[in-house]
Amino acid sequence: MYYEDKKMIISASRRTDIPCYYSEWFMNRINAGYLLTRNPMNNSQISRISMSPKIVDCIVFWTKDAKNIIQKYEDWIKRESKNKAIIIYGSTWRGTEKMAYAIADGIGSVGAEIEVINYENFDLENILVKIFESKSIVIGCPSFKNGVPFELSKLLYNLKHLKLENRLLTLFTCYSFKESPIISLLELTSNLGFELFDPPLEIKYMPNEEEINLCFELGTKIGEKTKSNKSK
Repeated sequence: MYYEDKKMIISASRRTDIPCYYSEWFMNRINAGYLLTRNPMNNSQISRISMSPKIVDCIVFWTKDAKNIIQKYEDWIKRESKNKAIIIYGSTWRGTEKMAYAIADGIGSVGAEIEVINYENFDLENILVKIFESKSIVIGCPSFKNGVPFELSKLLYNLKHLKLENRLLTLFTCYSFKESPIISLLELTSNLGFELFDPPLEIKYMPNEEEINLCFELGTKIGEKTKSNKSK
């Protein structure tokens, strides 16, 4: 790699044929905004390399077969997604968590692919990669002083810069303060360019059996829409 005033050219790579055999991994690292590389002369030394366009001037690929990386690149510039749903949530007293898994059960019940992530337990970069792959994004906001937790706000700020298109968005919350955080959450998600699939689901205090059923029903609608809604 070549460095000049914090700019660089990434060589990918003469050690192995990344474009041919590891193209999906490499494009995921571009989405995540960084990659990790091990020093071949010192296995214990691992460097974190930024993939930000603010730092990387260009990428040089070394390969005998560019077909895979060309296809991945074409998919990437189209920002195409899989017909998959992802639920991202945080939970203070497990109420939002119960809602998240009830919605997930509904999505799965109609045969749609679903992944559930507590954003407090995952790296931001990995969450962004999984969002990039998904058609439906379901976001659950926990009770937090009538607002949105910093970690979720940070995630939404970074998500805006991915400039994704043709995504469905659903919002939900379980809150215990006087006011729901949904108004703040709607403001933060308004500039993502996503289609709001259904009115936000708001539940105060721990959800009861009837409210859990509402979550499941919402999940079935999201699942059906996710299966039928194909990327343009």
